[in-house]
Amino acid sequence: MRYITGSIILMLVFGCGTENDKKVKDKVIEEIVVDGPEDKPEAVQEVVIAKFEEMFGSDIEVEWEFEHGKWEAEFDDRGKEVEVYFTTDGQWLESSKEMVEYPEGFFKDVLDDFEGYELVEVFETKTTTLEGYRIELLNNEEEVDILFTNDLEIVEIEKERVVHEEDEIE
Repeated sequence: MRYITGSIILMLVFGCGTENDKKVKDKVIEEIVVDGPEDKPEAVQEVVIAKFEEMFGSDIEVEWEFEHGKWEAEFDDRGKEVEVYFTTDGQWLESSKEMVEYPEGFFKDVLDDFEGYELVEVFETKTTTLEGYRIELLNNEEEVDILFTNDLEIVEIEKERVVHEEDEIE
């Protein structure tokens, strides 16, 4: 059964202490995306936000998404996209920072195996078990995320069907 991804726009304010402290801790959460009925959080859990702020500070504009049972915080760091993933109880899973420059032909072998796909984004990635790279590929039918070690050994391939407007269920 397919579920249409929905968006909820929320503004959450977190703060305590002085008025100045409160201004620094104001959070704008632009979007929370849910996959289906099992993934309908009311808001980002405070424990997840606390862990995020511990790692990155509290003065960052963040877009939160809840997909596949985990939280994704996405934000801009000096013009580069950063994605950070957490469990629902606030455990850090992965941090990925967009790479805008990388050696020509760096992912050639993989791209040869995915003929007809466009390389959309490249990230330097750290997880609890490895440091490496993650690339996002896209064609008309699906999006593919591939996780690599620093030696370009494939660790994981995740595929997701692309839903076009004409395919959506009303």
